[in-house]
Amino acid sequence: MAAQLDHLAELTRRRNLRLGVIPWDRPLTMHARHAFHLYDTHTVIVGTESGTAFITDPVEVGAYDRRFAELEGVAVFGDDAGAVFARIAGEYRDLAQRDAQPR
Repeated sequence: MAAQLDHLAELTRRRNLRLGVIPWDRPLTMHARHAFHLYDTHTVIVGTESGTAFITDPVEVGAYDRRFAELEGVAVFGDDAGAVFARIAGEYRDLAQRDAQPR
């Protein structure tokens, strides 16, 4: 897990990619009830355990667009996101080190 987080931290430094993360200590006024993929302003794809929904109704897509904008507004990007990923990677390393010590 630490290596994956290190990789995400590296990705935050790429100029052709915008990767954000919502830190645990950020207050949210809403929560995403499920994951979704927003493609431009035309389609939302929602995956569930039993299937996949392709949402194209402009009103519903607009609601997902607003939800994404709100989540994006509390996320951190760039160096700040890299620092979050690096901190969590360090915490995983600390946990692994503690688990590896004899009891």
